[in-house]
Amino acid sequence: MSPDPVAVSARLTTVRIGHRPILHDIALNLSAGRWSAIVGPNGAGKSTLLRVLAGLLPCDGQVTLLGRPLHDWPARERARRLAWLGQQEGGGGRGGEVAGGGRGRARRGGLGGGRAGVLLVDEPLAHLDPSHQADWLAMVRALVAGGRAVVSVLHELNMALQADDIVIVRDGRVTHQGAAAGADTHRALEAAFDHRITVRQLGGDWVALPRPATQESSHAD
Repeated sequence: MSPDPVAVSARLTTVRIGHRPILHDIALNLSAGRWSAIVGPNGAGKSTLLRVLAGLLPCDGQVTLLGRPLHDWPARERARRLAWLGQQEGGGGRGGEVAGGGRGRARRGGLGGGRAGVLLVDEPLAHLDPSHQADWLAMVRALVAGGRAVVSVLHELNMALQADDIVIVRDGRVTHQGAAAGADTHRALEAAFDHRITVRQLGGDWVALPRPATQESSHAD
């Protein structure tokens, strides 16, 4: 079976906000027909990375969309292929910002993105209750089954573990990219959170659980 085509790729040396470097030495390929969840500790640079992929922040390096440098796409054509939904736009049924131009009406909770083949979504579950999170998951699966690439920044690790792939960002670098069900991904995820979580399988699903405190730490003053 041939691998899925690359929808978005990034080769970045540095990304700065003002004079402050946020991301360093990024090499990333995100495939069509897959859901990739970007996770990591607070302040790691996850949302910054997503905004760079959307063309909303400048960078030292290059982002490509469907094999073509992002800046080479005419704005209208790029907007038909790449949709961006920011932190306040993914879950409330409001229109999502379409990277490259204008505003687009998103269907069913702000994720439809018209016919865009690549959907970039920043923290879409922050204000959704569990039932609406389940709806969101079902919609993502339908979009991916139709050949689209969905890339989401998530704080909800248990939801991220249901993705196809996980991208781990820590200290401004991609420290791991791999299958969400892979043992190496689980080890990398535990390490990214300083082994304060453990990844286990419960009821057929992989979940991230708080790691119990050691006996010594539990008796510390």
